[in-house]
Amino acid sequence: MTVAVQFPVVKKEKNKIEEEKPAEIENQEPPEKWSIGNSVIFAFTVITTIGYGHIAPETFEGRLFCIFYGLIGVPFTLLTIADLGMFLTKILRSVLTLSKKSADFLLSKFSKNTSARSTKSCEKDKKSIEKNEEKIEEEEEAEPEEKEESEPRKTEESVALGITFACYLLAGAKILSVYEPEMNFFNALYFNFVTLTTIGLGDFVPKSFDYLFITLVYIGIGLALTTMAIEIAADLLKKIHYAGRKMENVASAVVWFGGKKPTFFTENKKIL
Repeated sequence: MTVAVQFPVVKKEKNKIEEEKPAEIENQEPPEKWSIGNSVIFAFTVITTIGYGHIAPETFEGRLFCIFYGLIGVPFTLLTIADLGMFLTKILRSVLTLSKKSADFLLSKFSKNTSARSTKSCEKDKKSIEKNEEKIEEEEEAEPEEKEESEPRKTEESVALGITFACYLLAGAKILSVYEPEMNFFNALYFNFVTLTTIGLGDFVPKSFDYLFITLVYIGIGLALTTMAIEIAADLLKKIHYAGRKMENVASAVVWFGGKKPTFFTENKKIL
């Protein structure tokens, strides 16, 4: 009899729990879409043309504001990124020149230990080289900036920038994987590449708002590095294109000897 009485009590308790669950779900408020963190990310991705698309304005007023905000913010942001890229280029060039001077100094030190005569000649050559470099620098400073900008970048600068960009992606992926809950190292690396190239697929977005400032600063500097890398890649493709056109012109050139066009044969087959 006790067993028969207990079963209805258990069923009643289950029914009460099932009735209370929907009420609790209805009382729970949905996560706030336009929080401060999401709003900052949206504003940043609009002016940088990344555009994750995870949130977007839905009202007429919001979309109208987005249009004017983008019209004003995008040009200023692009100018800022370009200036930052020029600043980073100057830093990279100064680091390269400093490393060259350090290498020359170490080589001269090593040569002093091996031979005194060679050191004297090296020091003389070094002084003459430094004098020539100072003259060249003075001449370059006297020239207009437009001529400096039109000069092609050196191979050393291109290689150094490529290595810097790769290290920047890897270091950022390691840092983001520490404080972003949904990103492991590979996902963070993928997020960095998609973001810094302004592809902005939106499958991964920053969610750790406590470290949002670090993420935005990282993206801002990375966009400047990406701009520099794209310019170098474009210059390289132009050189390859022009080299191919020169090869075509050489292949179509006609050679004349003594007022006659020569004809060459190989294995009974006419070449020219």
